[in-house]
Amino acid sequence: MTRGRRSFLLLAWLVVVAALGFYVQQRLVISGDLRLFMPAPSTRAERLLLDEVGQGPASRLLLVGLTGAPPEALAETSVALAERLRADSKFQLVTNGETRTDGLTDELLPYRYLLSRTLDTNRLDGPFLARELQRRVRDLASPAADLLEPWLRRDPTLEVLNLVQAWQQPTEPERLYDVWFDGGGTTALLLVQTRGEGFNSESQQAAINALRKNFADSRKAAGEQLIVTGPGAFSALMKERTQSEAQLIGAIDTITILALLFFAYRSPRSVVLAVL
Repeated sequence: MTRGRRSFLLLAWLVVVAALGFYVQQRLVISGDLRLFMPAPSTRAERLLLDEVGQGPASRLLLVGLTGAPPEALAETSVALAERLRADSKFQLVTNGETRTDGLTDELLPYRYLLSRTLDTNRLDGPFLARELQRRVRDLASPAADLLEPWLRRDPTLEVLNLVQAWQQPTEPERLYDVWFDGGGTTALLLVQTRGEGFNSESQQAAINALRKNFADSRKAAGEQLIVTGPGAFSALMKERTQSEAQLIGAIDTITILALLFFAYRSPRSVVLAVL
C-alpha cells in the first residue's frame, strides 16, 4: 500500500470518527432520573407509584435548616431567604411558618367546593352568598383585613382558607420571631418544594445550587450555616459521588490501557492508531 493511500485511509477514518461523534452529540440524551434504575412498570398502579416517586410533592420537598447564629438573626435570614426563594422559578412552594395567604396554591381554587364540606349542609344560593359577604365585610374591619383582601374577589366564601385550616396539623414546629425553629431554638427551619422532579439529580442539583446562592445573599450573620436534606438532596449527593468515582475509575482505566498498548506495540504511532 502506497503512502498516499495510507494517508487517504487515515483521513477517511478520522472523518468517519468525527461524523459519528457529531451524530452521538446531537442524538444522545443523558438523563439523571434515578427512576431509570427501577423495574419497568407493568400495571396502572405501578405506573402511578413510579410517577409519584419522581413527581409527587413528597419527593420534591427539601427540609432546610439555618444554624450557627442567635435565633433573632436566624429568623431574619429565614424571612429574607424565603422571599428570595419565592421569586426563584426553581421553587414552587416555600414556607417557614410565617402567616401568609399569598402562598395558598391557586390549583385548589377550581375544586374548593368539591373538597370542602361547606355545601354538605348549605346550598350555594343567594341567601348563602349574602351571609358570606356580610361576614367578609366584618372581616375587612378586623386586623386580618390585609391578609384576606387579596382572596375576596377570587374566593368570597374563603373556601380555600377553610380547607387549609381543616388540613392543618394539630402540632407544628416551635415558633420564634414568627418563624419555625427546632425544639432547642438553635436551628431555623424552612420547607421548600422544587419544581423539578425529585429523583432527577440534575434539576435537584440546580435547585440546591440556587438555594445556596440565595442563602449566601440573605444571611445576616457571618457564622450562619445552611443544612439541606430530603430526597432531592440525596439524589444530588448520589450523582456527585457516582460521577466523581466514575471519572476517577475511567482515568485509571484509560492510563492502564494506554500503558498496556505501549508495552505491546512499543510504538507511540501504533498506540495512537489503536486509540483511534
